[in-house]
Amino acid sequence: MPKEYYVVFNGRNIGIYNNWPQTEVQVSGFSKANYKGYNNWEAAKQAYLKFFNMKELPTTIHLPTRFPPTNEHVKQDDDCPSGCSRIIRDLEMELEQTRFELEQTRRELEHSQCSLQLTVRELQNAREVNDNFRELISGFRNGKE
Repeated sequence: MPKEYYVVFNGRNIGIYNNWPQTEVQVSGFSKANYKGYNNWEAAKQAYLKFFNMKELPTTIHLPTRFPPTNEHVKQDDDCPSGCSRIIRDLEMELEQTRFELEQTRRELEHSQCSLQLTVRELQNAREVNDNFRELISGFRNGKE
């Protein structure tokens, strides 16, 4: 039986996905890909939290930004003859997933910013070492003349 949710722990984009084709894009051909399928959202969420040692999910989760257009979202449920509650549930889930994706992007940007700051510091240190070295050489040359 196919799983409803997949957690990509190591792949092109880590996150929780709601279908295999989207998950496959993240892990197929990816060296040391790590992923697992789960029967429900809660199990996938708990696995993600445990793996990344988090107490709660960021506001959104990395899933496809758009659900594929199908009639599945408008099928009628037994508990809602018009199918309205299913549409609302699907939209709420998509909203939660989009929020997580935005949070994940924000964290990636913060990480990039930290990396950039470290690179700038390394360049400043290299320039300082270079300037000190030039002063040392200049002083050495002046002392010999």
